[in-house]
Amino acid sequence: MRRARSTTTVSTCYHAACACRVVADRGKERDNAIGPETCTFGAGDGSIGLAHAAQGVKSDLALRTNVLIKGHRTSTYRKFSVGILPSYRHFVKWFLLLAVLLNVAAAPPVLTSGTTPRWRLHPSQVATVARLGQRPKPTAKAALLVDVDTKTILYERQMTLRLPQASTTKIMTAVLALEQGRLDDRVTVPANLEADGSLMGLQPGETLTLKELLYGLLLPSGNDAALVIAQHISGSVESFVAAMNAKAQALGLADTHFENPHGHDSPNHYTSARDLWFLATYALENPVFAEIVSTPAAKVAGRDLVNRNEMLVGYPDVDGVKTGTTDLAGECLVVTVRRDGHRALAVVLGSNDRYADARALLDYYYTNYGWRTLQLPGNALERVRDNRGQVYRLRLASASDAFLPRWQWPLLQPIVTLVTGKQATPGGIVRFRAGPFILDDLPVTGELP
Repeated sequence: MRRARSTTTVSTCYHAACACRVVADRGKERDNAIGPETCTFGAGDGSIGLAHAAQGVKSDLALRTNVLIKGHRTSTYRKFSVGILPSYRHFVKWFLLLAVLLNVAAAPPVLTSGTTPRWRLHPSQVATVARLGQRPKPTAKAALLVDVDTKTILYERQMTLRLPQASTTKIMTAVLALEQGRLDDRVTVPANLEADGSLMGLQPGETLTLKELLYGLLLPSGNDAALVIAQHISGSVESFVAAMNAKAQALGLADTHFENPHGHDSPNHYTSARDLWFLATYALENPVFAEIVSTPAAKVAGRDLVNRNEMLVGYPDVDGVKTGTTDLAGECLVVTVRRDGHRALAVVLGSNDRYADARALLDYYYTNYGWRTLQLPGNALERVRDNRGQVYRLRLASASDAFLPRWQWPLLQPIVTLVTGKQATPGGIVRFRAGPFILDDLPVTGELP
């Protein structure tokens, strides 16, 4: 299970980074008890605030792990004990007071400002937040950076602007070929084939499989392969283009229209960066498409085909998708990176240097954002004791991860709720939060150490 807080545009902490001011005044910890039948045991290193500028949400966040045990307050102490709290209340009171004083003394340097909300960050986090202000500056007319799994937009410039799409058109050509044809179809190149620009090098009368034509379409970006595929699938180029537009409408591509299957410039042949994001992620769900666009080079039908997407060999973990270049469109690129089981996507249209633009966008992603495995802290709060004195170690029943700005990783807060009852071992739910945002709720069970 994978969770993130937002499915909308995130320019996380950009304005906070521009201000570059952090208030380190220590706030008061909030009581995390959720009702009269809940006891809260907390241990931590003081109160830390979190300002999430992109969402306009400001709240305090206590960096502590809480164990919530459902049941009556007085009876709960008899059923479970956590640490030394039940037996030595007076000792605990003075011990916690001493811990707070020591914590204040060991706190990070204090930075103050009278205009920003109250929150405390470690100096390394301040530097990370500041890096968010160093946003990419692509040369492209339109650009987009997305975390694919959460549909979170991290950067965008005119993402709905309708622009010429060049050979990124062939993503849709491949989609229709895969959905309406069969990979082992034998296709004969027609005698009247006329194509220019980038070519696979097909000869009239030559017979290839549809899969071989797809390699010629997507690696060297063969315009001849696009025309042959169109005629094979729909009987004519015109009918195929009509099917392309029908598919675009079915996928909700509101800023896309096709006039040919290869991407030559035409007045009504256009798309947007947002539509290419939707189309590319849809196409990548097909394993054959994903396999072909991730291939740097291949020998197909006696030809040595080289993928025009230089990012496949020029940037770590790139696995697609498609380039495009015409006089009117300029340099275009849809590129994806799959790393640690998650995918990032960048789109540039009308670029002066598509590869430099794409690298800048992807570097921004991997420098400032990432996926974090949700897990319990490896400390005493990971253990509980039942009324017989038996100690159990808490374990998550399932794994999960969350997409977060890197500066927020230290601010993750797990809150464990244990349900009292007749079960042999304790169990319940752990809720992972980052400030006011709930990242995930996962089952937790007790195991004998």
